[in-house]
Amino acid sequence: ELSAQDLPATDLLIVVGTSLLVGPANSLVYSVPQSTRRVVINNEPVGEELGIEYGPEAERDYFAQGKCDDVFLELIYELGWSVDYIMDDLPEYSQNLIRLKKGKN
Repeated sequence: ELSAQDLPATDLLIVVGTSLLVGPANSLVYSVPQSTRRVVINNEPVGEELGIEYGPEAERDYFAQGKCDDVFLELIYELGWSVDYIMDDLPEYSQNLIRLKKGKN
């Protein structure tokens, strides 16, 4: 119900860990305005049949390949955000990734 109200104002759509094969959720990628940037975080490119474009010619779409936890952790560090206050709430896999990352810094 709210998507018709919210989608026209969307300036960034982040698509995470999906095949984009199941509707109606997959319709979100083509229901946002043409000016909306779309970021796909996944192990492999998805949604090309829905209009998502990959490669150097893509102007509005960006593909961040990898496991979702890995990609988001890298983004958190790139943005300079702290994860210390949420460490205990994270799954063990994510905690281990953070410990590994901290060991490299």
